[in-house]
Amino acid sequence: MATTARHAAEECVLALIRGQEHHVKPAEAYLRIPVIYEERLTASVVKNVQPTLLMIMGDDSYEGFNCVTAAREMGIPSLSMLDGIFEWRNVWENPRYGGGGNDLNKQLILTDKIACPGASSARILEGWGAVGKCELVGVPRFDPLFNTSARRRTETVPKRVLVMTAKKPGFTPEHRTDVFHALRDVRDALAADGRWEIVWRVTGGLDEELGVKTTVVDLTGTDLASVLKQVDAVITTPSTSILEAMALGLPTAVLEYGNRPLYQPAGWVITCQSQIPKALDQMCEPDPRYMLWQEQILKDAIAAPGSGSQRLAELMRALSAIGSQRREGHSVEIPASILQPPRVSACESFILSDLFPNHPVFGRTSTAGILRELQALRQENPALRAKLEATDPMRFLVRCIRKVLGRSHLL
Repeated sequence: MATTARHAAEECVLALIRGQEHHVKPAEAYLRIPVIYEERLTASVVKNVQPTLLMIMGDDSYEGFNCVTAAREMGIPSLSMLDGIFEWRNVWENPRYGGGGNDLNKQLILTDKIACPGASSARILEGWGAVGKCELVGVPRFDPLFNTSARRRTETVPKRVLVMTAKKPGFTPEHRTDVFHALRDVRDALAADGRWEIVWRVTGGLDEELGVKTTVVDLTGTDLASVLKQVDAVITTPSTSILEAMALGLPTAVLEYGNRPLYQPAGWVITCQSQIPKALDQMCEPDPRYMLWQEQILKDAIAAPGSGSQRLAELMRALSAIGSQRREGHSVEIPASILQPPRVSACESFILSDLFPNHPVFGRTSTAGILRELQALRQENPALRAKLEATDPMRFLVRCIRKVLGRSHLL
């Protein structure tokens, strides 16, 4: 893609993104600054365009490092984005990254800022040293999931469950074996259960090994988003789809037979065969306690649900303005925090009567009856307290001692 130098007075964003424009484009509606998309990650492109902001999906490669370094030398602020969830196997065990002696996977953030989906991912990055770099943006491409009134399909029998893997089911032979065993056990449990219709999205040839047919073949996310609106539950290996499913209010289970730490949990976690039947029972008639936990997980994972595009645009505008001021010769530091923290709201699923259906307090439905009982208890309480004081041996002993000593102020 050809690029041309911009006029020095103009603001513009250079987005060095290869086939992942959908992470940024939703913000353009709120931006009012031109965005130049470029697939070539070279320092010469940065120097030629002279943007007021450099955006990049990852700076953990040699090419990305060179681009960010060139931008820093020119005083251009830089912003990177997380393109999904953190996954233990990918971060620590993938031979492509540090586990194989290659580029580190987000353990070192070179850009001035990084746009994080939510507080949980920001905490991980800050724990790795990215203090003052993380901004809670949300996930712009997920905004439509939160801005819809119809999140669940009409109840039908049998229920429909989506069983899926990430785009890459594993990064080592051990990973692939774990995933195969997990999917096989889920397949057999669902076949024996009889309450579920299965929709498969299995990658890496595992569908052929399992003898199942993958019906979701588009891995760009468009097809998956449509399918999620037609199912009642999701069982998946660690994947960004966990967030999509939870955003739609679907009971979601993470399938992790390696029992590795989960950077992104869900309402249910399945680590072995014996856990599958109970999980299926609870997901078929969603346990409200688990759904509350899942909603709390989602709030921690995605900041400002439905407003990610606006927050990303605000962050881009602020950084581009700094780049513009630097271009004019001003010395401007990048603040440790640019975006205001998202507003905290209570969980919609926190309904005590649903969480404690058998509790006697929540079994009363008559307001008049509750008021009469309250009045009776208020009248009975003083009488009971007086009776208790009259018959309490310790209080009787204290009264006797006071009479003998005549010095009640000492007791």
